Amino acid sequence: MVNTKIQNTINKMKDEGIDNLLISDPSSIFYLTGHMYHTIERMCVLLLSVDVDPILYVHKMFPVRGLDEVGVRSHLWDDTDDYLTDLSHEFDLSKQLGVDKQLKSEYLLGLMNRGLKKMPIVGSYIIDDIRAVKSDEELRLMQVASDINDKVCTEIEDYIHNYDGDPNQLTERHCVEKLQQLYEQYTDEGFSFDPIIGFGVNATDAHHETDDTVLKEGDCIIIDIGCIKDGYASDMTRTCFYKKIPEFGQEIFDIVFEAQRRAEAAVKPGMKRSDIDAVARDYITEKGYGEEFNHRLGHFIGQECHEAGDISGSDHNIIKVGNCFSIEPGIYIRDKATGVRCENIGHVTEDGFVSFNKLPMDVRVL
Repeated sequence: MVNTKIQNTINKMKDEGIDNLLISDPSSIFYLTGHMYHTIERMCVLLLSVDVDPILYVHKMFPVRGLDEVGVRSHLWDDTDDYLTDLSHEFDLSKQLGVDKQLKSEYLLGLMNRGLKKMPIVGSYIIDDIRAVKSDEELRLMQVASDINDKVCTEIEDYIHNYDGDPNQLTERHCVEKLQQLYEQYTDEGFSFDPIIGFGVNATDAHHETDDTVLKEGDCIIIDIGCIKDGYASDMTRTCFYKKIPEFGQEIFDIVFEAQRRAEAAVKPGMKRSDIDAVARDYITEKGYGEEFNHRLGHFIGQECHEAGDISGSDHNIIKVGNCFSIEPGIYIRDKATGVRCENIGHVTEDGFVSFNKLPMDVRVL
């Protein structure tokens, strides 16, 4: 018997009129089966069908264990096999096929050339919608990952504050190297994304790539970090200042902090994702910095740091209990070398937004 996650996916396929669904995203395969496969250039797809039992097509060089426990059979193929023809024999080519957004075009075109009768459609939303509502166990795992993030953020801030080495060696790159050492105390699964530590003018680049910039008195410091623990991601951003807070920096911080607070407080199940974005964006615009808030308010998160779903003006879907996402407004003013972002991740309950992050967000001088 298939597990609940797979059965829920098949039920949603029936509701949407999709008879067969090919899933190639490793994270979605892991979500459904509990097994992660990184097969590089070789095809690995999970076929879900309303007519036949689930089957995982995977190259025989990759070990397959325990799939029978979740009701999935395996088809192991070799480089000399006509594996696309074999796959096409597993389902009715006259019925509607859905594919996820990560399926390689060579596989899709190959199947189309083998006799698909209907134009395939993108069916990623089937599994994306299911993954977006987290179970109690997933919420527990995400809390653990965020607890680690809170600890490491505190530790890297303390390291910067107490640094007594050569001041010319206190660079962004040095801090990221220290960050990796700190995470290794708590998890061996690494960063959930390339960490962003930006000093001064670099903090005005929302996706700054770490370099050898040296920290100077009065610099704002953006610390945007996350890790993976037991297969689930964390993410957070804190903005600090080094040794003193310029008056303008305090002004911008106060605006961003208030925008973040208002957005968190506004979250209710049933509201549009775009309306959450508007709460923060309208406040920042009212204060005169709407143009300097140049990204969405948040992104969904779970096994991956960025999962399907935005908290943005273009995403009008309804939020649900169990959705997990970030709330991270920012203002970036390059000519004044001031960039501020405040970010928590959390989940939606019947009563509103509950942050996984417990580390206070108020401004700190390091």
